[in-house]
Amino acid sequence: ILSVDAVNDMVTLTNLGEGSIDIGDYFLCLGPGTYRQISGQTTEDTNLEPNETITVPYNVNPMEDGLSIFSTNSFTSSDPEILVDYVQWGAANQARSGQAVAAGRWDDVNNFVPENTEYEFIGGTEDIGVTFWE
Repeated sequence: ILSVDAVNDMVTLTNLGEGSIDIGDYFLCLGPGTYRQISGQTTEDTNLEPNETITVPYNVNPMEDGLSIFSTNSFTSSDPEILVDYVQWGAANQARSGQAVAAGRWDDVNNFVPENTEYEFIGGTEDIGVTFWE
């Protein structure tokens, strides 16, 4: 997750890896019952080359929320190959935050990006947690 525009309900995803990856079958998830497959959110090519981005619409709460990306529809998984990214803002303990910590995708369930309307990841491939978001 590169950025979340909570006012316009847009999420920008970037391939920070070294090879191409098709994220069309991946899911954006805000919590139980609130998930969307990425290919259903866009008509753009979902096969991303390194450093390539795609922006998709996704309705988020601008005040507080937690956004996950899952590589499959195994939404209860803490496997880092399945729960591939996470960010929470506005308040601690958002849905899936415990899973994200267990998967090594977030630093602590109590840490969150302060309330704002736009959130941007400023870290690299190995960076997780609130320190790398502004």
